[in-house]
Amino acid sequence: AALVAATEEVSGADLGLSGLPQADVREELPPAAGDRESLEALLTRCGGNVQKAAQEAGLSRQALYRRMERLGIALERRPRNAAE
Repeated sequence: AALVAATEEVSGADLGLSGLPQADVREELPPAAGDRESLEALLTRCGGNVQKAAQEAGLSRQALYRRMERLGIALERRPRNAAE
């Protein structure tokens, strides 16, 4: 619904349902993870572990990835060494 809504708020009309109240569907992050610097610090503190960072921020892993993409944050992926 959030993808097809005309604004940040999803209305009944956006869903093909008229006469229903609007619901706010914006993804809210805790203040500590709301901006790029804070989110980078959170990821650093969690050693780049997105699942752990998402749990600390009270988000799903997918929501954290979306926020990272929106803020232009990319994690460096290193291949695992088979000898380890």
